[in-house]
Amino acid sequence: EKDTIAKKPTENSLAYDYLLRGRSYTRRESLEYAIQMFEQAIKLDPVFAMAHAGVANACAVKYEYHGKDPHWLEKARKACDRALALDPQLADGLIARARIAYAQQKYDEAIEYVHMAIEKKKDCEGAYNILGRAYFASGRYHEAVALFDEAIAANGDDYNMYIPFVNAM
Repeated sequence: EKDTIAKKPTENSLAYDYLLRGRSYTRRESLEYAIQMFEQAIKLDPVFAMAHAGVANACAVKYEYHGKDPHWLEKARKACDRALALDPQLADGLIARARIAYAQQKYDEAIEYVHMAIEKKKDCEGAYNILGRAYFASGRYHEAVALFDEAIAANGDDYNMYIPFVNAM
């Protein structure tokens, strides 16, 4: 646990700042800006796995919300593959895989990836949002509701996380 806490995702503080900005834009669904922020982080630190996962996540959302253009899905897959190649244990990479699966309406697969990510990092960015959405979309409302308290404890600051759980209720 100490090793996990001590491990820095990047040595470049500006790259980390871009990552945080990208996450903020992703939450607000300003996806073009989010992708730009993640790509800036990658320019500063090409081996910053979390930034590659951020690109993957934002591109998967773009695919899902804006016309299912295969370009975004392919870009998401490539970025996710890169993130997991850099760090096979990266929870954010598994969440990106889950988001890609969810965008393709592969809900069971998305749920599986989210659970794998949560095992590695309970408060992984976006985990409960995707988990709640996948449970809701597949009609598994009781399972979503059963996770509500856990979701709030882990990701309560992500206002998007509440939507699928409230819908399930």
